[in-house]
Amino acid sequence: MDTRPLLHDVADHAADWFEGVGERPVRPAVTPAELQLTRELGAGPVPVERVVADLVREALPGLTAINSPRFFAFVMGGAHPAGVAADWLATAWDQNVGLAAPTPAAAAFEEVAGDWLADLLGLPAGASF
Repeated sequence: MDTRPLLHDVADHAADWFEGVGERPVRPAVTPAELQLTRELGAGPVPVERVVADLVREALPGLTAINSPRFFAFVMGGAHPAGVAADWLATAWDQNVGLAAPTPAAAAFEEVAGDWLADLLGLPAGASF
C-alpha cells in the first residue's frame, strides 16, 4: 500500500477543517438521527482511500466546530494544528513507553514533559509522575 498519497489526503482534509473552522457554523448541520451513515458491513475489504472519503463525507455534517474561536462551551484545546501534528507522528511511530530501553526517545520525551508539568505546578524537583 502506498501510504504517502493516503496520508497527504488526510492531511489535506485536516487542513481544510482548520482553515475553515473560524467561518463555518459552530453547531452541526444535522442531528444524530439525520446523519447519513453507511450502516451495512460490506462483503469484503474496501480500499482505504474510500474509507477515508466516506468518513469525511459522512462525518462532516455532524461535526461541531469545537476548536472554533466562536465555540464557548467546553474547554478543549487538543486539536490545535501543532497538537494534531505531534499526535499524528506519535501514532505513526507507535512506540510503547513502558520500558525505556526499546523506546528511548519516547521515554525521554515523557520524562521531559513530566519535569515541565512538575515545574508548572510548582512541585518540588524530583517529584515522580
